[in-house]
This record gives sequence, C-alpha cells and structure tokens, in this order.
Amino acid sequence: MGESAVGSLTATLARLAQGLPAAKSATLKSTIKHWMQRDTSYANYYAGLGLYDIANLKAIAADSSVTPEPEQIQTHVFASMDRALHSYAGYSFNLSMFSNRISSFEYGNGENLTGWFTGVGATWLYNNELTQFDGNYWPTVNMRRLPGITTDGSGSGTPANFGSFPNTQTWVGGSEVDKLHASAGMQFSLSKVTGSTLAGKKSWFMFGNKIIALGSGISNTDGRTVETIVENRKLNAAGSNALTINGSAMPTTMDWSATTSGVQWAHLAGSVSGSDIGYYFPTAASVNGLRETRTGSWQAINTGQSSAQVSNRFLSLALSHGAGPTNASYAYVLLPNLTAAQTASYAASPTVTVLENSTEAHAVKDSAYGVVGVNFWNDASKTVSDGAAAYITSNRKASVTAIEAQNELHIGVSDPTQKNTGTINLEIQRAAWQVISADANVTVTQMSPTIKLAINVNGAAGKSFAMKLALAQNQTLTAVADAYVINGASAANNYGAANVLVTKNDGVGYFRQSYLRFDLSSITGTVSNARVMMTPTSLGAVAGMANQIQLVPANTWGESTLNWSNQPAATTLLGSWTLGAAGTPVWLDITAQVNSALAGDKLLSLLLSSPTNYGADGWVNYGSRENTNAAYRPALVITTH
Repeated sequence: MGESAVGSLTATLARLAQGLPAAKSATLKSTIKHWMQRDTSYANYYAGLGLYDIANLKAIAADSSVTPEPEQIQTHVFASMDRALHSYAGYSFNLSMFSNRISSFEYGNGENLTGWFTGVGATWLYNNELTQFDGNYWPTVNMRRLPGITTDGSGSGTPANFGSFPNTQTWVGGSEVDKLHASAGMQFSLSKVTGSTLAGKKSWFMFGNKIIALGSGISNTDGRTVETIVENRKLNAAGSNALTINGSAMPTTMDWSATTSGVQWAHLAGSVSGSDIGYYFPTAASVNGLRETRTGSWQAINTGQSSAQVSNRFLSLALSHGAGPTNASYAYVLLPNLTAAQTASYAASPTVTVLENSTEAHAVKDSAYGVVGVNFWNDASKTVSDGAAAYITSNRKASVTAIEAQNELHIGVSDPTQKNTGTINLEIQRAAWQVISADANVTVTQMSPTIKLAINVNGAAGKSFAMKLALAQNQTLTAVADAYVINGASAANNYGAANVLVTKNDGVGYFRQSYLRFDLSSITGTVSNARVMMTPTSLGAVAGMANQIQLVPANTWGESTLNWSNQPAATTLLGSWTLGAAGTPVWLDITAQVNSALAGDKLLSLLLSSPTNYGADGWVNYGSRENTNAAYRPALVITTH
C-alpha cells in the first residue's frame, strides 16, 4: 500500500493531523488507525514511504489513546455527482450514474479507452475481499458487462478526446432518510454515449443489509440483444468459487455457461471469509451464468501502459431481455455477506416486497426495517399502493424514502430532475399528531386523516429534504343511528330506515333536516383530531349550496321513532361547507366536540341542515348508515396518540 494512492492519502492525512487543533487531530487519527487496522491487503503497510511518514503512522498505531473509529454505517445520495454510497456492517456499495449534467465517462490522453458503461448504473460491492478490484481487475473485466448495468454491448472505437457522453434524461438522483436508507434512480438513454437506442428506467433501493434493484421500460430499436448484469465478480486464482442456485451446486469448471430458469435465489462464495454474496429474485427468473477466463492488457484501456497480457477469472450472472426488447423489466436483491444457507432461508421468508415496477413508479418495501422507497417517474398524480391499500401519492417526479418505526414517520424527498421550480405535493395514507422536525422547505399542510406535505424544491439541486412526524392512529366510527325529518303533513313520520339523509330549506311540507349519532365508547388514547365525513349521493341543480352541522345536546332520540314533532333541539353551530359534485365527500373538524363528549356520556349527536332556502331544487341527499354503498355512509374519523 505504501506506494499506492491510498498509502499516499493516509500518510498525507497523518501529516495534517500534526497541525490540527486537538479535537480535529484526534478525529483524524482515529480514522487513520481504523484504516491501518482494517487494510490487510499489503504485507508491509509502510513500504515505499519516507521515514517521516513511517514515524507518523507508527506513532498513531502505537498510541493507546487513539481509539480506531467504528465502522461507518451511513448512506448518501450525492446529487451533484450522480453517485450514491451505502455503507453497512461488513460492506460498502457504490453506485455510478450519469445525467445531462454528468458524463457517463471521460476519455483523454489515451486513458479509459473502454469506459463506456462505467457510469451507466455500474455498481461496486466492497467487502472483506479487499483485492477484488485490484490485481489487474480493470484490463480483464468485461467493461461492457459491469455489475449493475443494463447493456447491449455497444461502444467501439476511440472515444472523443475529453468529450462529453451525457444522458439525454434528467431524472437521475434519489432520496435518503436518516443517513441509513436511500432510494436512487436513473432514467437513461445511450444515444449520446455509444449511439445505441437502448433506454430505460433503473432504481436501486439501499436498505440496511440489502440492495434491491428494479428496472422497467427497457427497450431498443436497433435489434441488439440486451441484458442486465446482476453480478460480474473476480474469482480466486483457481476460479473455483462455489456458485449455488436454488440449493444446487453449479459446475466450477472454467468456460462453464448455462441458463437456469425458475431461479429464486443464488449464492456466490467469496474468496476470503466474510465475502459471500447472496442473490434473491422476487419473481422467479431465468438467469444466465458464465464462468470464464479473461485476458487483456493495461495498454488496451490506457495507451501509455504495458502491452503485457494479464488474466483473471470471473463469474457473471445476467438477466436476458432478448433482442430489441420493448418495456422489459427486472427485479433482484443483493444480500452481501450471507452464506448459502442464510440466502436460502431469506428466499423462503423474504422481507422485501416489490410494490410497483412500472414506467410510472418503482417502489419497494422492506418490513425488516419498516422502510419504503418510491421513485415517481412522471409529472402526473400517481398513487403507489401497499397491497390493496393506497400508501403514497405524488403529483410530480420525485424520489421518496420513508421509515415507520417506534410511532414515528421519517421521510426524505427530492427532485432528482433538478428542473422543478415549484413544489412536490405528497399525500401519505397515515395520520400524525405532531411535527417533530422538518427542513425549512417542507410544509406540512395536513396531518389527519392523511398526511399531506408540500416540498419547495426550487433551486434545490437534487437535495433530499427531511421531515419527522409523530404517528397517530386513525379510528373510524360509523353512525349508530341516523334519520331525517320533514315538517308539515309528514311531521309525525319516521324516516330512520331510509338509505339517505336529506337537507332542504323550503316551505311547510318540504323542509327536511337530518340527525346522526356516534358512540365514542371504543375510543382510546388522546384525541388530536376528529372530522365527520358526509357524502352527497345526489343534489339539486343549484350551484354553490351550503350545508351546516350543529351540536345536539340530547342523545336519547331513537332512530325508529324520531320525527319532526319530537326532534331534539340543536345548539352550537360547528361548521358549514359548500357542496361540490355528488360522490365527493365533505369533511368538518369537530375535535372539540368529540373531546367534550368523551368527557361525558361518550355519545355525540349532530344535526345536518341547510341554512338557506334555495328553492325547489335546493335539496341534498347524503348517504345514510343504511346506504348500500359503504363509501357513502357517514363516518367520524378520529386521530389518537
């Protein structure tokens, strides 16, 4: 290491530590000591260094007051670099993307002749096999089949000297939450890189001890065969690392290749302890495996280097999309450091669920961490569901990562396009009772019955904005009694069995108003919000009609006996609304009245009426508790914590 770039960096930092203030010097020395102890890839750590640097480093190593810093567990999306880093216990994962802002690679002065795909979604997994990307890796790996990329093998000739090879798409970036989990994505086109028509959408969800990769919309029109490279790993000198697929050992002979269908999981043994990798396929896949010896020279990738031939052995796993695919997709999960038995166990009981893998959104959930990641690809209202229930909606292109744990919801949101000069509006099908913290650009516009957020991303340059909310529980009560009453000749009639509740302010014989009662005895916890919901099923042809709700102190009226003549009196006006279209629910906040009722007999009666005479067409029919459509029945949504 002494003569390597890393050795030079360590020695330079050790020099810097000598002149820093005590606290900063101690932090830097802690980092240096950690590096020196972890890097076991060199027989002599000090080889090639000068005496001053050797003395500095040995002093740090021998100083018992310097405690090596712990292994870093952190995740970052570097929006201005189109890069992402995910470090977890025992490994680090790096992601290289490109955009209209960042070239896919750079070639100049004869260096990096074949770097076409190094920034097109290439992934680098670092674990205890410290020499994986050393030992002539670069001149021997297939540069058109790097791990993580979706490739058609294009890219030939000598690239333009110091030219730019940009993406034509702007959706490139991601979001992070608590510096622990992140969602990254890239919409890509190779038209300005290799001249290929290959395009698609790719995502990586970096959640703790796993990385979930999704792809959709993968297509080309030039007939090239397309594949996504799940893995392309350098093997030990003999090339004998064991590959297991669905519990069966694959041949270890070189030049082996096979396509295995129905693959649920695979496992590749590492070359040293702690470097195994597991692979899980949420939908059983057809996987192409290849064990090969590859030979090349440094001169082939850098004209100023040696022409001597060097060799390495590699194992690759790929998902084929065929020739000229249209809207192809894929999904796989990397499980770093898992043994074959652990991988098999995970595949039998996975914690990852792919919520959506379409050209509208990529979304995954990991129940092990309570984390959900969503990449919204379009500027259109889009809802992603968790099972049959809606979970999150965005109105703009966005990346969202959310954790639900210990009654809190932590969210990270970004505009990966860096083009949005306005806001991203999100709605999450959860309830909250308190904002714990929120970045200045985040406005919480509603906390119950759903959470609504507005994130100002103007000029944010892809930054991930954070907010934390204290979660609450929504308890929905249906009315235990309801009925409408009519004056005049029908004053003695009861309409408690009707499937509607009616309001109309009109002359004698036509005046209608409705009563409803809720039983609050099942409510537990502290009520932070309560809203009554009524849904008009039909209404007269009068624009802008208003209806209102009043408190009814008496709770002894009977649904089957109530009529105009015996109706209880209403008192406090609780609120009103203007009617919209039939089928559109109306909401009214009655938190104070619910808390008051909870302190009393736990019953709440309400009067629904029209304060204005709109004439013959001034009627509104709301769904009653007897309505055949459950969505039209009156409800009281109470948020507690």
